[in-house]
Amino acid sequence: FPSSSKSVTKNELESLQKFLYDRCKTEKEKFIDTHQKKLIKLNHGPVGQDYEHLKTKLVHNISSYNLTLEEERLLCRGWNFCIENKLTNFIDFKTDMELNAYKIQKSCHANVFTTLCRKLNNYSDIFMKAVKNKKIRNISDDEFNANKSLKNNKNIIICRADKGNAIVVIDKIDYINKMNDILKRKQFKSAKESILKEKEKFMNKYILKLHNDKVIDKETYWKIHATGSSYATMYGQPKIHKSNYPVRPIISSIGSYIHDLSKYLYDIIRNNRPSKSFSYVRDSFEFVKKVTGITTSLNQTMVSFDVDNLYTNVPVHEAIEITVNMLFKTTKSPNIIYTRSQFKELLTIAVCDIPFRFFDKIYTQVDGVAMGSPLGPILADLFMSNLEQKLNRFSTNKPLTWIRY
Repeated sequence: FPSSSKSVTKNELESLQKFLYDRCKTEKEKFIDTHQKKLIKLNHGPVGQDYEHLKTKLVHNISSYNLTLEEERLLCRGWNFCIENKLTNFIDFKTDMELNAYKIQKSCHANVFTTLCRKLNNYSDIFMKAVKNKKIRNISDDEFNANKSLKNNKNIIICRADKGNAIVVIDKIDYINKMNDILKRKQFKSAKESILKEKEKFMNKYILKLHNDKVIDKETYWKIHATGSSYATMYGQPKIHKSNYPVRPIISSIGSYIHDLSKYLYDIIRNNRPSKSFSYVRDSFEFVKKVTGITTSLNQTMVSFDVDNLYTNVPVHEAIEITVNMLFKTTKSPNIIYTRSQFKELLTIAVCDIPFRFFDKIYTQVDGVAMGSPLGPILADLFMSNLEQKLNRFSTNKPLTWIRY
């Protein structure tokens, strides 16, 4: 400023600051717009994600919490986005890893927890070496702070939607209430804490008997034998395409005593299944192809049915009987080393009365098959296929075409 005897008033200073701010903001917008046009020209199209268009499809906030623009933008990056963070304090990083590991100690067997800690320590060392010279992170500072804010918010649950790759933000209390309503159904009941060891011991005892009777070899024995297993875990995925956002219960058997046995039995059933159901279609394209190929559709009506909670409503013992009848219909397949009774017993162990946890409570599923078990989809499919075969017995009102997908 030129020298003057007159001092600058507070109002004049504020006006000057506002003028400079507005001028800088205008220049910045012009600068960003110019370079954005250059990038679009070089890329022969739009660059990056259109968050304003995508956020309504990718992020569904049904909670009482209002997401900030930065939190919304971060969530719009999707489930597969990995945050590459600047790492400056390696001691704090190792401390955080150890503290997070101890949070899951209650849910793990001692042997599993020891193995997990050892692997976390090894991977932490590898990660620290990789990022030692890293100067930048792949998200803005605002998004980084938004990530911290979401992580520290204990009143919401961020989960995957039932269909698609969308993200759902729901109040924790609503999520727990919806899951508790499901757990009140007849298919579930509370269980005692010691049930896991009892179930694992019973399964291992039967598998050992099969090994001692020379039914299975040593390799198969160790493949399906369980040691230091954890409870299966129940969680819910909100159905964003339905009103009131009901949740689909998933019981993940990964790490449980029946997971390896279930995968083993699934392979046997899949490889020895005679054929797919007559109603089977691979995807929506095949469905359209079949429907457009119908030429005698005059005076016919297309009707769509939906099985409500198919997996939990499948009568599990009937599904096991249907599966065993299919595999041992005539003579035993040369690829199946078990007798009918032995295979039925293994299936019963793998899918009946499976203990699981939801938060800090223990339950068992006394009927239905678990969505999350390797055996769930194929047992549900065989049950539906058996039901559909009865359609051919209709003397009147027989469906012209029946397709299931």
